[in-house]
Amino acid sequence: MSAVVAVFGFLFGCAIGSFLNVVIYRVPYGRSLVSPGSACPHCGVAIKPWHNVPVLGWLLIGGKCANAACRQPVSGRYPAVELAMGLAVSGLAWYFGPTVDLLVWSVFAALLMVIFWIDIDHRWILDVTSYPGLALGLFYQWSRGDLLHGALAAGFGFGFFWAVRKVAQVVFHKDGLGAGDERFAAMLGAWLLMPAMAVGMFLSFLVGSIVGLGMLIQRGSSRPYPFGPSMAVGAVIALIWGQAIWTWYLGWMV
Repeated sequence: MSAVVAVFGFLFGCAIGSFLNVVIYRVPYGRSLVSPGSACPHCGVAIKPWHNVPVLGWLLIGGKCANAACRQPVSGRYPAVELAMGLAVSGLAWYFGPTVDLLVWSVFAALLMVIFWIDIDHRWILDVTSYPGLALGLFYQWSRGDLLHGALAAGFGFGFFWAVRKVAQVVFHKDGLGAGDERFAAMLGAWLLMPAMAVGMFLSFLVGSIVGLGMLIQRGSSRPYPFGPSMAVGAVIALIWGQAIWTWYLGWMV
């Protein structure tokens, strides 16, 4: 039964990922998610319904616009987002089964995906993603009788990132992090709780440092880069292995 649920979860997750591609592309510009329909960004020709089938549609057109007069490359990000969401929802379905928890955590995964890519593209984290995510996280903890814990973890995440930004303003006379990172951290705290939130924050700075060093070596530039993706990656790792990492850390300290 778990395998069947996981398969359906994968298919449903891929469909969600297809919609998230629209969200990632349109929301930062304030465009409607419904109209007009999907079209090639190069030639403007409408995409046929069967070419919109998650993952398979992109493979069917060979990663290029189906319009013979265009044939411009279609980013591999689209099937990657669809596949990633498929795997995420499949894993959640395997773990939770057909429950409300599956639906709630699928929404969390979708929010992480949207925040991850919009921050990469535009270097900001939209309030329209972090505020609803925070509210849903706190509501979820309330339904489990753990609202206080969720609120404290959210406050811890927000306060820590706010302090980092203020210290950077005083010491370096510039923002070390954006205000959007603070609200995103609050959202993550509401979902992860402590001590997973602390683990996730540590991992986000670790991942961010590695990425920043790699960009410095590759490009020879210290130009700021979006931190939201590092926070999202740290949150996912903490969600899965946070308790184990925390237990290992306490054992190592002792």
